[in-house]
Amino acid sequence: MLTPGPAAGLIVFATSHTGQHDAKLSPPFSTPPRRIPAELETRPPKPYVGGMVVLIVVLLVLLVVLPIVGWALWLVISAALVGAIIGGLARLALPGRQEIGFFSTIVIGWIGSLFGSLLGRHLFHVGTFLTILCEIGVAAILVAIAGSRAGNAVAHQNSSLRW
Repeated sequence: MLTPGPAAGLIVFATSHTGQHDAKLSPPFSTPPRRIPAELETRPPKPYVGGMVVLIVVLLVLLVVLPIVGWALWLVISAALVGAIIGGLARLALPGRQEIGFFSTIVIGWIGSLFGSLLGRHLFHVGTFLTILCEIGVAAILVAIAGSRAGNAVAHQNSSLRW
């Protein structure tokens, strides 16, 4: 077995047209090595910290902030819908005309829904249907107060605070 020598290059086997193997010694470098200019030398790459920070911030926004914002937005929208439904049902439960606006109905319905739910579920420990009735009842009481002369007197007393 032929192996390269310490100062020699690789041993190359060439097959001639007669079928005999001729061993030739090939130097490791046939030309002298070229010198690379100092400005083109490869240096170890610097860690790309800026891109990593951007990636972490983008992932944080996508995976943490947006779901929280979406959840909060859905909470506000669902509270407005529940307030409109409960407030509307409370206005239907009261006879006569109530002199309150649509926004007041939503806010009163939302507050009535919260307090009625607190009463029904945690104080009386009743089921879902009776809890909804408690919510409508509390909202009806609040609509009656807001639509009464006492509620209007308080609203008109603070009219200087309105826009």
